[in-house]
Amino acid sequence: MGNKLSLKAIIDSATDMNAVEGEACVNCAGLKYDISSNVDAGSAQISDLQDTWSYGVAKLTGREAVEKFCFQLGKCVEIDFLDIDNHNAMDKEIDAIVGFARPN
Repeated sequence: MGNKLSLKAIIDSATDMNAVEGEACVNCAGLKYDISSNVDAGSAQISDLQDTWSYGVAKLTGREAVEKFCFQLGKCVEIDFLDIDNHNAMDKEIDAIVGFARPN
């Protein structure tokens, strides 16, 4: 991951979902993550197809992506996540969802 960006996230140990409000998000407040420079550099991948994920009552629409995710303490892992283009119910103070449950 190139530049560092501090995002306000929901940390959820009951889901394996990871999602972040992307630069193209039409109704997102606060910070948005721009993956394009990392895609251009070959360090990230993003799908061309739209997908919709459910998180509680929220519907998150965006494109699936893969990129290296780094925690503040310097530990980095490659993760799959949804680059959110639109949603219907995320709090305006939240920029991302980070799930720590094991995948099914």
